[in-house]
Amino acid sequence: MFCSSVGFFVCKRDSTSSQSLTGFAVGRKSRELFDKALRASIELGFITAGFFALLYLLAGIWLVSLISPDPVIIELARQWLPWVVMAPLVEVWSFLLDGMFIGATQTAAMRNAMVISLVVFAVALQSLVPVLGNHGVWLSYHVLFVIRAVTLYHYRAVIYHRFLPTGHVNQ
Repeated sequence: MFCSSVGFFVCKRDSTSSQSLTGFAVGRKSRELFDKALRASIELGFITAGFFALLYLLAGIWLVSLISPDPVIIELARQWLPWVVMAPLVEVWSFLLDGMFIGATQTAAMRNAMVISLVVFAVALQSLVPVLGNHGVWLSYHVLFVIRAVTLYHYRAVIYHRFLPTGHVNQ
């Protein structure tokens, strides 16, 4: 989980840059700048998430052995490592979209997306943990981030319609 947390904070950094870039574009009411900011954020997010996924895949057990030399801990970590490898690749999309909504100051849409995501997460947790144990916890965690990204993506039209009229480009 430590490795996943490090990747979490670095991927969250990409959200912060997305906030600044999209906020600037929305303030200028420039769809062109907004699209460029979104594209740059996606590229940076993909590179960052890919880097951490590859790092965890290739060196995850070694990183765990730096934290604890206990063979029992290392073996337990090996069991959960595939979830940690997938985490940055799953998490990054909701972070980038978070940044887009924060930059556009669209907190109501973020709240609505999070409520939906939380309900789906709770259902997944209640359904999967009894059957899959800790794998159910990890799967539910990933479901939370996927649903968060999907719902935020759905709400992105709010930003386009409210702040970025088609054809209006102000550079």
